[in-house]
Amino acid sequence: MYDDDDDNDIICAAATVLIGGMRDDEVKQAAETDATVSRLASNLLDKHTLERKVQSIHATENTELCRFLIEMRKVCRDQNMTVKDCINPSYFRHVMLASRVMYSANLHANITQSDPFIC
Repeated sequence: MYDDDDDNDIICAAATVLIGGMRDDEVKQAAETDATVSRLASNLLDKHTLERKVQSIHATENTELCRFLIEMRKVCRDQNMTVKDCINPSYFRHVMLASRVMYSANLHANITQSDPFIC
């Protein structure tokens, strides 16, 4: 399921359940195919309690990271890009563009959710 060569970390069962419980869409697919996302979920869940509220926060964090990865894949036109690739300094401008796209989408979603008359 994970293609990372240096992926020697064991993903905890709670992280697998967390990712498995995501909606079947491109966000879940990104989570399943990127080892860094899975390790992040595993590390966060190992360090913190497994209360439902905390799990919800971690699920949101993972979802945002996956959405960022999806935007980066679109911006760079590379469907095999990983989160680890995104930290390469040569992708700095791409990261900024993907971040702006995400910010604009979140801003628009928050405006339309809070006030149905503003579009």
